[in-house]
Amino acid sequence: MISAYSTLTVSCLFDGILLWVTGRLIPRHIRLGQRIAAMAVAQLPTLWVLVTGEIYAAAWAAAALAWPVIVIRIAIGPAHRDQWMRGVIIFYAVAMLAGGTATAFSTVGSMMGQPPGILGLGGAGAVLIAIGWRGPNWGRRWLAPSVPLTEELEIQFDGARVRVAALWDSGNQLKDPISGRPVLIVELRAVWTALPGEILPWAMSAWQGKAGAPPEGWRHLLGVVGFHSLAGHGQIPVLRPDAVLRWDVERGWIALSPVVVGLSGATVSEDGRYQALISPACRRSNDQEGVMGA
Repeated sequence: MISAYSTLTVSCLFDGILLWVTGRLIPRHIRLGQRIAAMAVAQLPTLWVLVTGEIYAAAWAAAALAWPVIVIRIAIGPAHRDQWMRGVIIFYAVAMLAGGTATAFSTVGSMMGQPPGILGLGGAGAVLIAIGWRGPNWGRRWLAPSVPLTEELEIQFDGARVRVAALWDSGNQLKDPISGRPVLIVELRAVWTALPGEILPWAMSAWQGKAGAPPEGWRHLLGVVGFHSLAGHGQIPVLRPDAVLRWDVERGWIALSPVVVGLSGATVSEDGRYQALISPACRRSNDQEGVMGA
């Protein structure tokens, strides 16, 4: 049983490292609860082999190949299919790299008369941590010309939190004429679950140009902002959130400069890659001042 416990412990540890690396390379913040759930599910094939002893069975081979797809789905939660597939591919690639590295270090250890298992696991772990630590910087350098500049945002309002993918859009120059704050345009359907019940009908009416007075008790946080675009002109309902944070793989959650959230009844992305448009004016002049922790 000691061997079985050791196997599960090592498997759980490496799955946790693989998920950490995958989250940093996607990039996407993987919540602790989701990571623990994914790690637990990832142990089921290993546990099945330990119980049955059928390591070469066809069912085991199929599960070993297909199981990471389920694990990544649990880890990253709801996401656009491109981000989800990228996570699966990265997880497979990093897992294969870890296996090859462990084999290489174990072989060298055997040749040198050192414990091959310890060297193999230690070498693979060190390589994975190095990739997770430096990988995001390499990815930004290589992919920046071809990948849209998107961010993961967390919008906090009245005790609720909702996360959306946002595109940095230099064309978004909207500002609230009263407060002077830039407008973060968000699809209404992406945040409606976080809105108090009386705000949603008002926001939908305001988007359709039929805005009445904001609901009683919320008037100091709500308003409308007029806009002009190539498609025409109109008005967008806005609310003042408690905070808007963006995820940074190096520093965790960073607060944006004070903004108002514009609730768009139209989609902002044809393929669903992002649900919000963020103005460069939303970025703090010194992001370090807004670090909120991971």
